[in-house]
Amino acid sequence: MKKFQLPKITLKGKAKRIVVKAKIKSPTIMIVAGVAGVVGGTVMACRATMKLKPILDEGKEATNDIHEYASSDEAKEKGYTEKEETKAVVVENLKTAGKVVKLYAPAVVVEAVSIGCIVGSHKILTKRNVGLAGAYAAVQKEFKDYRDRVVERFGEDLDRELKHNITRTEYKEKETDENGKNKTVKKSVDVAGDGTGYSGYAKFFDEASREFTGDPEHDKWFLMRAEELFNNKLRTDGFVFINDIYDYLDIPRTQQGQTDGWVYDAEHPDAYPISFDIMNINKEANRRFVNGYEPVILLDFKNCRYILDQI
Repeated sequence: MKKFQLPKITLKGKAKRIVVKAKIKSPTIMIVAGVAGVVGGTVMACRATMKLKPILDEGKEATNDIHEYASSDEAKEKGYTEKEETKAVVVENLKTAGKVVKLYAPAVVVEAVSIGCIVGSHKILTKRNVGLAGAYAAVQKEFKDYRDRVVERFGEDLDRELKHNITRTEYKEKETDENGKNKTVKKSVDVAGDGTGYSGYAKFFDEASREFTGDPEHDKWFLMRAEELFNNKLRTDGFVFINDIYDYLDIPRTQQGQTDGWVYDAEHPDAYPISFDIMNINKEANRRFVNGYEPVILLDFKNCRYILDQI
């Protein structure tokens, strides 16, 4: 005998997409609902307050009636005691309190649910941020391990060439030898890529910064002293966020700058220093800045990475 099985209930494609999109946007939906609920609950509480006075007046009037009856001749004849009077007042006060609770209950419930939505939205976003941070840290670790293997097998020169898109270009040049004869000699030079060698942390140090003077010699001295200052801070504090450097140079902060920076490695103190990449001879613009021909420089902060999991 075949077993009877209920058919599986499945959502259609469009319905599934709606559910998935709702889950993705659930923090936004919850925060909007929470804020709207807080506003709505406040309005409801204000309306309830307008109805509060009649309830309190009614309760006060009932209490006064009890006291008035207790002091009457009729109550004395019936042996109405002070204890019974107190009990009656308590009962009346409880009735009034119940009416007040009932009056404000809808507003309180709406406010509680609204606050729950806001807190729930925060929890969802926190979990997602933790997941993103973990994934980002894993990717950075994999990339670092990969670069370490490249350096170990092929050397630092090849790693630098690949990272900064440096290519070797050959050219011919005429020279005069010791015998006075002219001859053509082949030479080669390393040429950096057209901007693709810069990291996502790179920032221009220019007129937008209040620390910028336009004097290449002065600005070079200032930047090199800043680099030295933050390397000392790294050794002292154990870590430095790149936003700290942006603040010092009067460069706008970034969201990534709240999580990325440098962590001091006591076992390898010189392995990952803070570098502004000023003295990079493979970049024409840097050479012009260092030699005083160019007032503006594009700073690229080397060895910067995600560090929240290492502090």
